Amino acid sequence: PGMRSLLKKLKPSKFEDIIALVALYRPGPMGSGMLDDFVKRKHGEQEVTYPLPELKPILEETYGILVYQEQVMQIAQVIAGYSLGNADLLRRAMGKKKPEEMKKHKEVFLHGSKELNIEGAEKRGFDLKIAEEIFNLMEKFADYGFNKSHSAAYAMITYQTAFLKTHYPVEYMSQLLSSELDKGDKIVVFIEECKKMGIKVLPPTINESNKDFTIDKTSIRFGLGAIKNVGFSAIDSILEARKEGKFKSIYDFCSRVDLRLVNRKVIESLIKAGVFDEFNRSRKTLIDVLDQAIEYGQTKQKNREMGITTIEDLLGLSEEEYYPEGNEEFSEHELLRMEKDVLGFYLSNHPLSSYSNILSSLTISSTELEHFDDEVDVTVGGIIKNIKKHLTKSGEKMAFITLEDLEGSFDIVVFPSLLNEHIYILEEDKIIIVKGRYSSNGDRRSVVASEIFTPESALETLIECITVKLDLLGFTENRLEQLYNLIKDYKGNTTLKFLIFTQDGLKISLKTGENFRVKPNLAFFSQLNDIIGENNFEIVCNTNNNRLEKLEVA
Repeated sequence: PGMRSLLKKLKPSKFEDIIALVALYRPGPMGSGMLDDFVKRKHGEQEVTYPLPELKPILEETYGILVYQEQVMQIAQVIAGYSLGNADLLRRAMGKKKPEEMKKHKEVFLHGSKELNIEGAEKRGFDLKIAEEIFNLMEKFADYGFNKSHSAAYAMITYQTAFLKTHYPVEYMSQLLSSELDKGDKIVVFIEECKKMGIKVLPPTINESNKDFTIDKTSIRFGLGAIKNVGFSAIDSILEARKEGKFKSIYDFCSRVDLRLVNRKVIESLIKAGVFDEFNRSRKTLIDVLDQAIEYGQTKQKNREMGITTIEDLLGLSEEEYYPEGNEEFSEHELLRMEKDVLGFYLSNHPLSSYSNILSSLTISSTELEHFDDEVDVTVGGIIKNIKKHLTKSGEKMAFITLEDLEGSFDIVVFPSLLNEHIYILEEDKIIIVKGRYSSNGDRRSVVASEIFTPESALETLIECITVKLDLLGFTENRLEQLYNLIKDYKGNTTLKFLIFTQDGLKISLKTGENFRVKPNLAFFSQLNDIIGENNFEIVCNTNNNRLEKLEVA
């Protein structure tokens, strides 16, 4: 997000701008103000100046700002007559920051050295005071300098991949996903990116998926190689067997693949990932019959090896396959947990989907969190991905939680008193809302929790006011009665206001009294949507997220 924000400010217009951005987007240059100066000079908001006219050819492409280590070497060459070999020694010395060594180099830079065959700034006709200022500038720059050749290589890859992602998005993303088959966390990030780009990632299927992610018209088909516990040798066996024709059932599958490679654990992982859903049998049914299917497959393969032919083989009939009655399925929660276990993320749905309105209204997202300063009070929310208990010096338990929302993940630190108070809701796969203080340490972002809520208690506690928008044109007496009954059914402490739009185009704001206070929860908002139409209300929260507190429900 920080780099994207910087790109919007800079608006690169030449390849050299990208090289400079890669070099400047680091803590040193960002903290020193170099980056801001670079952007301002690029757009003519700050004058571009040079310590000496002779330095313009060296510093012109970076708008007069010393950015690269190679520029230090060139300056030493132009001002003091260094060879590039000696200039490289100067560059290294500056990086090491040894005072005695720098004192010697400064003397050589200003007055030269016969031994090193360096003239020095004085002999080359430069003002010693200006030359000393330039040397001091170069020495100070050593804290921030970056190797241009490295930066240029990264910039080239950045430019090429940005071009491919823009003009060949499906092809690019499918290959990017395939390149990270064995890295579950990366797969999750890239699939989220596909969603943002409007590219559909189709679920894995036994008769369509290959080892890698593949293009399926304008979508991407999930690759079998990204499913946990499914090795490449097992996939090769599956694809080889599929050459004979599509698999028709779990029994047919077990009779054709090499069961030494495609063992029970592999098949169970495939079932949990939804690979066999096209057989129109529930995942629970398939797991229930898996042992019978493997036994059936082993018998069929043994018969083939021994040359035994059954009457069904002769007549081209399929043998009777056992399935329990009813085709009962696991609960949605269990199905999603299974997907998470074998894929690393939720493919068919996300447990947070039904809470997305709450999260967008009450909390800030993991992506937004990156823009906040340390020691700021925030409210965040998501699903508990991982929880680790830790004993403090006093022997009490505290917890480190990885919380995941629809955009990413971050850490929550829960101290003993709060952990004891909420121990019953702090479990993996539980959804929580957290108020606390934000801090960052490199790539790690964390919130030290001060309050923890369930989604329902968060709605009741954190929402201060709900404004219902009513357009009287077409709003019937029956719907008005439904609205009144809803308010009566959900009596509580949250203020309710009405914003009424009349037939004459007037807008009337109406604040209600004690009798119209409500207890907001998921059911309340669902029914409210049914009566007044989707999203015709606004809420005001008491969360301190340093942004507009009046948020329209998404």
